[in-house]
Amino acid sequence: MTKDDRVIMASEVGVLDLPPEMIAQKGRLQPGRMFLIDTEQGRIVADEELKNKVATEHPYQVWLNRNHVLLENLPGPPHVHEPDHQTVLQRQQAFGYTFEDLRFILGPMANDSVQPLGSMGTDTPLAVLSNKPQLLYNYFKQLFAQVTNPPIDPIREEIITSTETMSARRATCSNPHPKAAA
Repeated sequence: MTKDDRVIMASEVGVLDLPPEMIAQKGRLQPGRMFLIDTEQGRIVADEELKNKVATEHPYQVWLNRNHVLLENLPGPPHVHEPDHQTVLQRQQAFGYTFEDLRFILGPMANDSVQPLGSMGTDTPLAVLSNKPQLLYNYFKQLFAQVTNPPIDPIREEIITSTETMSARRATCSNPHPKAAA
C-alpha cells in the first residue's frame, strides 16, 4: 500500500518501480487469508472481519443439521451394471480417454496402486487445429502460469487444507440457501 492510497498486488516483488519512501505498508497474502478492498468505504477489510461477517450472516449450522445426509443412510444402488467388455473402447472414446490416459494414468493406478505422475504444463495442440474428433470442453481450455511450487501437503498444512469431500448441490456464495448447506 502506498502513501497516496494505492494498493498494488502482484505475484512477484518489483512489478512497479516505486521509491521506498512511497511505501506505507508491505506484506504478502498468507495461506488461508483473504484480501478485500471495499471501494465504497475506501478501506481494506481485515481478514477476521470479513470471515466473521460471512460466517454469521446466515444460520449455517442449523441449515447443515437440518439437511445433512450421511452416505451410510442412503439406499444402495438399484442395479449394479456388469462390465461390458465389448463396448469398452466405444465408451472410452465417448468420454475422451486417450492411449496416453490409459498408459500413463490408469495403468499405473490399476497395476501399482500409485497416483500418476505428470507435469503442470500441457503440450496438447489446440482442439480447433486437430483433425481428430474432440470433446466440446477441449475447445475451452485456459492456459496458466507454469510454476514449480511444491505439492500441497494436507497433513502438514491441515489448518488450511482438508481431505474431506462433501457431495451436494452447490449454491453460489452470493445466494446462500439452506438446502445447499448439506
